[in-house]
Amino acid sequence: MIQRRRLRIALFVLGVILAIVAVFFVVREVDWSTVRDALVGADRSYFAAGVLFYFIAKFGLAVRWAALLRTRTHLPVNVSFLHIMIAYFVNNALPFRGGELLRLLLAHRRGGGSLHFYLGSMVIERTIDAAILSLMIVFLGLAMEVPRAVSTAVFTLTGLAFALFFFAFAFPEKRDVILARLPENRVSRYFRQALQDVASSLRLMRTGDLIVAIAFSVLSWGAASVMFFFWQLSFNLNIPWFAAPLQMLSTTLATAIVSTPGGIGVYHQVVISLLGTWDVNRSVAFGFAAATHSVHLLVAIAFGILGVLREQVKGLLHAQADHQ
Repeated sequence: MIQRRRLRIALFVLGVILAIVAVFFVVREVDWSTVRDALVGADRSYFAAGVLFYFIAKFGLAVRWAALLRTRTHLPVNVSFLHIMIAYFVNNALPFRGGELLRLLLAHRRGGGSLHFYLGSMVIERTIDAAILSLMIVFLGLAMEVPRAVSTAVFTLTGLAFALFFFAFAFPEKRDVILARLPENRVSRYFRQALQDVASSLRLMRTGDLIVAIAFSVLSWGAASVMFFFWQLSFNLNIPWFAAPLQMLSTTLATAIVSTPGGIGVYHQVVISLLGTWDVNRSVAFGFAAATHSVHLLVAIAFGILGVLREQVKGLLHAQADHQ
């Protein structure tokens, strides 16, 4: 217990240090009066439209998660949404995306059974995401030269996701042969059982639920791109339309790979670098990044806290019912 606590503290400190370094490089050449003018001059109606599409994107994720779990438990979309926001809330507080594990545990507490079933559902979720992002890169490549770092990251993650997917699901005989060669000990037995349980999650899944998950994944990523498009209009940035999906892809990848509390610094640096490609003033780009990042951060905090309070109240009510 003490070692785990020390590890969490060390990870948090590391994330804070990374955030401080990133913020230093972001703000060192910013003109604050230009930032203020950019924020004051932003079109609020376009910005509000972007916020609306932010919620549409998260709604798509909530429907997808509920669909992937439907064979195990009935997870209402509003509860699924709160679980996702709790995960974002924890990801903002701690580095290395610990909120995703918490989302698994919340679903497991509701549906029971093997935790590996929920892990399998998340593997399917990530595989769908990787496929959609790769297709987006291909289509963006028709309109522009996609930065090599972005395309390399997307295609690498897609390859890893599909490799894990096929190893766990598609070739059970070969998988079992490979696993049988592992030394017989507690770790190998756990790993073998985990992969078998993960594979069972796909066999239990209905085709209709998988189609729903794919459809709402497309809706979510599309809405996130439209969100950035409206925010670009809000700040009157003279940049092409395909900058919106590129920003969405780049900020998502960067904040997932380089983990700092709340994505602070990393998100801003990525946005400033991308907008600089189209000669957007650095201070204006920083104002844009600060305003859009605040939406991600404040919504995650507000609904994350709401979700945590709901889960705590629900736990207390269940404990009281069991006691009676």
